[in-house]
This record gives sequence, C-alpha cells and structure tokens, in this order.
Amino acid sequence: MKLAVRSKLDQARLLSIGGPKRQVILTFVNKARLDFAATWAAYMRRLGLTNWMVGATDATALRALLETGVPCFDLHTSLPEGEWAWGSANFHSLGPTKVKLVEQVLRWGLELVLTDVDALVLREPFEYMDRYPGASFLTTSDHLSNTTADDGLEVRADSAYNIGYLFFRPSALPLVDAWLAKVLSDPTGSWDQGVFNDLAKSGIEGAAY
Repeated sequence: MKLAVRSKLDQARLLSIGGPKRQVILTFVNKARLDFAATWAAYMRRLGLTNWMVGATDATALRALLETGVPCFDLHTSLPEGEWAWGSANFHSLGPTKVKLVEQVLRWGLELVLTDVDALVLREPFEYMDRYPGASFLTTSDHLSNTTADDGLEVRADSAYNIGYLFFRPSALPLVDAWLAKVLSDPTGSWDQGVFNDLAKSGIEGAAY
C-alpha cells in the first residue's frame, strides 16, 4: 500500500509540483535504462527544478526509483524489463501508454514537457515555451541544420517531427485525442511518432499549433 501511494499519479500530485503556472516535466524509464533516468534526474536537480517526475514502466524500475529518491510514478504497463528493439511490438506498444499520459495531464489542466529519458533538460524549458503563448504544442525535428540565426523556432516544416522532446498546452487536446484514438486502433503496430507527424502536419480542427 505504501508503495502504491508513493507512486500514484493523480491531478492533486501534479498540481502540487506544477506551481501557479501548472507546468510539469515528465519522462519514463524501464529497468534496462535506469542509468539514463539517474542522469536525467541529476540534470533536473542541478537546475534546481522541482516540477518533474519519472514514470516507471515496470515494477523493478519503480522500486529502484523510489529507493534512490527520484520523484516517480507507476505507468502500469506490462512491458518487459529488458530493451525493446526499435520497431518491435514492445517498442510500438509503449506509444498508447505515452499518449494516454499526455492526454490525462492536459485534461487535468496542466502544461507538459515530455521527453525521452535520453533527452536531457539543460535549462528551465517553460521560459522558452512562454515566448509562444499561441502554440498548442512545440517539438523538436529531425532537420539536421539550423534554419535560423538565433534561438527562435526553426522554419522548416518538411522534416519529421521528433517527439523525443514535446511541449503541450491543454489547447492541444483535439490533436492529442486524435493521436490517442489512432494509436489505440493498432497498439502494437502503429508508431506514435509517425502517427503524430501525420496528424500534426495535416491539421486537426480546433487545435492551434
């Protein structure tokens, strides 16, 4: 029971760390990549941030995070503890879990930065996101060269969006709802990043981005 309470993810817990601006930073990890999570958490602490948590995809990872004092929550998956080969059914089946997490956080009224566990946060991210109050989401891309001479947004939309680092506001819910429905329609075959690219670039009614 104590383990369940300490690892529960709910609206009250997120609001308590999100502060007045309701802004949280989340990532996720399994047993095989716990060293990545330790590094990710170390960078968050070095920045003095407290509005973050790490989701665990298996019981061993969850217990390790709790034992080392990393703020964490249980993602309640049945994924294996070992590596998930790129393109495998296990790799794809993480997609619905990730998108459900995004959808729930937005429905609770928070802004979210979600990163892969190997995508380190090198500075407080929301100060940058606040420059673009009309954006429902911001993300990185696979474009391999700069298209601007400053730290503004890149202007090339033809390269693939790489969702290892994502920012969402609740106004993105129409897009996220469509994203979730699509990955749930083929939970072990659809690729969440590919589906996100298709939907975001085609445009979803009601979503400004």
